[in-house]
Amino acid sequence: MLYESVDRALVMIDGIEIHEHIRTCQNEVFKATLQDKACILRLTDPGHRSLDSLHEESRLLRDLQTVTKITVEPMTFSSGRFIEETRYNGKRYYAVLFTFIEGAPIDICSFTQARRFGILLAELHTALSELNCPYDLPTLQNTLENKQLIHGDFNRTNVLARDESLVIIDFENACFSTYEYELANAIYMAVFDARHNPAVILDTGFIDGFLVGYTRKRSVDLDTVRLEVDRRVSMLKGWIDDSASAPLSVSTSTDSWKKELNDFINAYENGNFASVLAGISSSNKTVLDNAG
Repeated sequence: MLYESVDRALVMIDGIEIHEHIRTCQNEVFKATLQDKACILRLTDPGHRSLDSLHEESRLLRDLQTVTKITVEPMTFSSGRFIEETRYNGKRYYAVLFTFIEGAPIDICSFTQARRFGILLAELHTALSELNCPYDLPTLQNTLENKQLIHGDFNRTNVLARDESLVIIDFENACFSTYEYELANAIYMAVFDARHNPAVILDTGFIDGFLVGYTRKRSVDLDTVRLEVDRRVSMLKGWIDDSASAPLSVSTSTDSWKKELNDFINAYENGNFASVLAGISSSNKTVLDNAG
């Protein structure tokens, strides 16, 4: 992972020492230390997320720590608070801290790793289902009922491999939806990443591995998952047509990136990925045998 140098004086929070600027996307993210303990500092633009939503994310992560250790843990600042206000490059931000995890994004390009990926998501869904606290988090509007708490952006970049364990990070998009949608979104992200070489999804057995891993722990309606992949592509199309409703990663896209997104949508609608997604079906014997 490449890091950028950063002027440490730009972020002023008691006890925090900034070391490297990791990325700028929807947030500014830094590697830092708090009283010599390695951590991740995330700065969020108040125009992007409210203080209340950040408190709910932090509360959810703290509650998850009581039922599982597969998720990143929020940290308190020297003040004892989970959220502080600060300024960076002349702008006001909300700051939050997380434990630093020495790991790399999971490589899902093998049946074995894809299966681990699916098992992990099933374990997360089980942990989320055990939380009885009400959370003031968004509800993803779709036609399905029985909405549950989900991660909201479960993809390989948000799963870090550390020794023999996997840890899930970035719960910024946690919301209420369905487990079928979460599975579909993870598959959609993998297909999108392989859009220039979709055969890699078939060659590595990613979809079967992922679904076998998930159904080893939890049952799921595969036909509904397949429909939700279509809906996820439709969501992307809607975001491009209406940037006001889109996440920052889409609404702030350059013209060249929007063309890339549109090219993917056109290829999808033309059936270019049909053979890749054929395994998401109630007739998939590999998955059904595992679920049985």
